This record gives sequence, C-alpha cells and structure tokens, in this order.
Amino acid sequence: MRVQLDHQLQSLYRDLVLMGSLCETMLAKAAHALPTGDTSFALTMTQQAKQMKEKEEDIEQRCMRLILSQQPVASDLKQIHEAQSMARNIRRMADHALDIVEIMASSHLKTNDLEDMALSTIYMVSHCIDAFVNQDIPLARSVVNYDDIVDACFVKIKESMVQRLQKQTIDSEDALDIFMIAKYFERIGDHASHMAQDLIDTKREERA
Repeated sequence: MRVQLDHQLQSLYRDLVLMGSLCETMLAKAAHALPTGDTSFALTMTQQAKQMKEKEEDIEQRCMRLILSQQPVASDLKQIHEAQSMARNIRRMADHALDIVEIMASSHLKTNDLEDMALSTIYMVSHCIDAFVNQDIPLARSVVNYDDIVDACFVKIKESMVQRLQKQTIDSEDALDIFMIAKYFERIGDHASHMAQDLIDTKREERA
C-alpha cells in the first residue's frame, strides 16, 4: 500500500507541474499581447482555462480518494493538502490570465504601462513553480519577497491612471481597463506568494 500511495502522490505532483507550465504559458501570452493588442489566441486560452478547471477538479477528486482509501499518515496528508492548494492557486492564476485577455479583446487595448508589473508577476509564477518542483526554500522566500515589488507596481499604475485622468491624457475607459488588468496581475502575484509561503510553512513543520 505504501508503494501505491507514493506512486499516486508522484502522479499528482507531475500533473501539478504540467498545470503550472500551462499557466506560465497563458500568462506569458497575455503579457506579450499588451503592447500589440493581439488577442487572436483568446479562444485557445478560453479552452485552456477550461482544461485547467477540469484538471483541478480531477486532482481534488484523486486527493479525496487517497485520503479515503490509502490511510495516509500525517506527512502524507500534508502533501495531499498541499497538492489541493497548489491546484486551486494555479487554476485561479490561469483564470486571471484569461480575464486579462478578455478585457483586451473587448476593448482593443494596447498599452506599455503594465510591462514591469507583467514581468514581475511572470517571475513570481515561474519561480514559485520551480520552488515547488525542487522543494527550494530560498527560492520560495524570494517569491514571497517579490510580492512587495508587484504590489508597488500596482500602486504606481493606480496613481499614474489618476494623474493622467486629471490631466485628460487618457480615456477613462482605457484607464479603467489598465487598472483592472493591473488588479488581476496583483491577484496572480498573491496566489504565487501563497503557494511559496505554503511550501515554506510545510518545510518548517517538517523540521519541527
């Protein structure tokens, strides 16, 4: 039974890595489209988001079956709960990447205002997945710390939109769209930070 449980846990983690890789791809596409306004891939991303939701549900069900059928010990339960949390966070990040593309597609927005924030968020997502795969605590800590950079980017963009609206150098609808996209990037950063912090907390509990 122990061998079977280990095999199923490894299978879960492989699927989480695949989810993370697809999420990174979706986020990169959304970021790269910002300056061009090219959202021709929107339908494909919608389908990918649906796949992510289905994969999250599949992982959730497999985790429940493991708990009910394999009699996992406390350390196994921590891994199972970590897998469930990872799947939820990755799916939500993918949903927000789609939210960004949907805003752009409906408004035909083109902007360079979000480049720094997009790159910072991509850094967090990529490195939180790497930290998870390699169980790298220093890298996880860097992801948590990087959340402050993303938050600062959000504040800067919000203040910029207010100033430009006051000076009437930007359309109000464009300003709102840019603000909402920035908000989605901030949320993606929060999810990446939570994933990294969960890894840090799990390793701390293992050492206690």
